[in-house]
Amino acid sequence: MTPLSEGPPSHGSQSNQRVSSIHRSEGQKSYFSPPLAMGRVLVHIHGKPKGRGTRIIIDDYAGRNASAGMELIVHKDKTSPPDYEAKIESGGANIILLDESGTMVTSVELAEIISETSLSGRNTIFAVGPADGFSDEMKIKNKKISISRMTLTHEMATAILLEQLYRASEINKGTQYHRS
Repeated sequence: MTPLSEGPPSHGSQSNQRVSSIHRSEGQKSYFSPPLAMGRVLVHIHGKPKGRGTRIIIDDYAGRNASAGMELIVHKDKTSPPDYEAKIESGGANIILLDESGTMVTSVELAEIISETSLSGRNTIFAVGPADGFSDEMKIKNKKISISRMTLTHEMATAILLEQLYRASEINKGTQYHRS
């Protein structure tokens, strides 16, 4: 994830191409299939985090998640909620909204979502809503998850989501970061 980058992600054809780590010389026969496009995880947030403490946490986990191919997209504060929703929907990705009425998922279940995304070849967007939440239409059309039944600031929800996405990627790698 790019720490607090602004603007929409690149949805060009190159964004989903993978470069094979197996190189061959020109004219040499290849015994390997070309690499498949892997789905990426994108996190959209509305507005640049203002709190110094949460901004540090967000930057830290955005950096950690970048190595797993995840990207943080920060939309400008001035972006209207309908425009924010339109930008999220414009990429043709699976969309998962963070919403207090959503389904609670465990870290292991989130790891399964991340694994499925990678294998599907289709991007998944986790979207943290604008201050007044997502429209009813957006909530009806898309999957919703909740990270807490308590009300959190959007900055805190983003920090928790990014840590959980990092944890999910570490679960999938089989590291000791997650101890269940």
